[in-house]
Amino acid sequence: MKVFLDEQQIEVERPSLRAAMSAAIGLANGAGRVVIEVYADGEPLPSHLLDEPSDEPLGYAELRFASAIPSVMVQQILLDAADALDRVREDQESAAAQIQAGRLSDARRSLEQVVSLWQLVVLAVQRGGALLDRDLTAIQAGDPPKPIADRIGTLRTDLEGMAAALGDEDWSALSDALEDDMGAQVTDWQDALKIMADEVAKAG
Repeated sequence: MKVFLDEQQIEVERPSLRAAMSAAIGLANGAGRVVIEVYADGEPLPSHLLDEPSDEPLGYAELRFASAIPSVMVQQILLDAADALDRVREDQESAAAQIQAGRLSDARRSLEQVVSLWQLVVLAVQRGGALLDRDLTAIQAGDPPKPIADRIGTLRTDLEGMAAALGDEDWSALSDALEDDMGAQVTDWQDALKIMADEVAKAG
């Protein structure tokens, strides 16, 4: 079994996934990079195999590990999250319009999508920080500047308020929140994510 890290073939102790991962991760970390993808015979390796890599011989001819510079990867993750908020804005506006039109079942589905996307945005910040071993939520943004951690708290409060309005079937309050509070959240978070991406790029 041939094993590659990016375009370089590497030696492994035995033809197993565990040995190959150990070698690839060690070499990548030594070069200041992290492994981000694993391919077996040209196809992405199933995640369940990566979660508990076996030390038994694999039935593949080639394993290829792709690596990246952590700061570059995190910067892109944050910028992708900022772009994803355009979809959040659209979904929030759609949900508000659906409520106003009395299409409440459609509004519920839109709201589920909104909450899921917001959760992914916060997760991007948390995972990016973990990858860099840095608390990205301590970065300040806005006018006046305040830590991103405060923005997460405010976002959580607004999402809980929406959930309460939905539970109480207070459709008027829910529509107002979607158009006002949550609309402002999108703008604030897009700015904050870009500021974080810039700070990550500067730090290298």
